[in-house]
Amino acid sequence: MVSKKRKVKLQARNSQEADLVQLPTSVNNTAIELGRGTIQDNALKAAVTSKLFTTRVVKAKKGKGSFSRKDKFKGREPYSMVFAVAA
Repeated sequence: MVSKKRKVKLQARNSQEADLVQLPTSVNNTAIELGRGTIQDNALKAAVTSKLFTTRVVKAKKGKGSFSRKDKFKGREPYSMVFAVAA
């Protein structure tokens, strides 16, 4: 004899498996926004060259590579910018 809790868990698991089976698996059925409009020829090239695959440099907040100098020690003072523009 199976308890009520066990039946509920089995029903939930079966419904989740049914949801997983119903998901589309091919590229043709899924709608992916690439920002290119209608793709005519090469879908893989369009996907790789889209904004989704752009490289980003992330500045570390802690640890190695996180040190940030103050602007006055970088040579970016407001008074030195005036000379750079005038020169």
